[in-house]
Amino acid sequence: MTIGTHFVCISLERASERRALMARQFQAHGIDVQFFSGIEPRSSADAINESDFSARMRRYGRPMSEGEIGCYLSHREVWKQLVDSGDDAWCIMEDDIALRSGFVATVWELASNRDHWDVVRLMGLNRNERIPYAKLPSGTQLMWMDRQPVGLQCYMLTRAGAAALLAHTHKIVHAIDTAVDRHWEHKLRLFVTEPEYVETVDMVSTVGFRPGITSLSMRVREKIYRRIDKTMAALYNAKRRPQRPIHLSQNAVFTEHRQRDAHGLSLIDRQS
Repeated sequence: MTIGTHFVCISLERASERRALMARQFQAHGIDVQFFSGIEPRSSADAINESDFSARMRRYGRPMSEGEIGCYLSHREVWKQLVDSGDDAWCIMEDDIALRSGFVATVWELASNRDHWDVVRLMGLNRNERIPYAKLPSGTQLMWMDRQPVGLQCYMLTRAGAAALLAHTHKIVHAIDTAVDRHWEHKLRLFVTEPEYVETVDMVSTVGFRPGITSLSMRVREKIYRRIDKTMAALYNAKRRPQRPIHLSQNAVFTEHRQRDAHGLSLIDRQS
């Protein structure tokens, strides 16, 4: 028996230096990773329709940068591929990260316990309060956050979760990581690992310049939207917040892959 999972790294085709750095890491960790060439729209008009643009402007009072739109479309395209693949879960990452020790074993452990989550970040950009949801056999914990950790630098996603996120993000209004963070809307089970197995690398962002809000009326509207979001999130969190952590038992499939890792064999076996 095998776990149907896969590793994908989103990277601009022209980002040769970034790809080379990531490829060296993948080789060092003994994993086979597919590069997905990030989408680069020539202009926002090429990628976002008038309806989406209007909704975005009503909510934020500023357009998304071409880089933000490209990032948005790239993650969604990978989600589509996951849905079509028949695999159970994928590990999806961007090209500005460093993989820590234990990364590969944790990916397989998460995949073998995929019934307990929909999205798991292996790192977050903030350290808001974290509440234990589940303890994996290795000791790694899945942590709930009322306020999500932000960023999609590296995360695990189930096929069902990908389908739900595709439906949730069909209109381009929020930045893609913000859209994922809105758990009170899509109601997926979002967690972050403790400890984290990925860290960011200091690189120049490819997202581009984000214009600020200059209109006083828009700043007032933004505060109102944030207050509404905060209220909706609080109501959702009060109902779903874990009360006590659960302990997951060792999975035979994970044990098999851990043993293969220890013997230096391939970590990706897509044969059934």
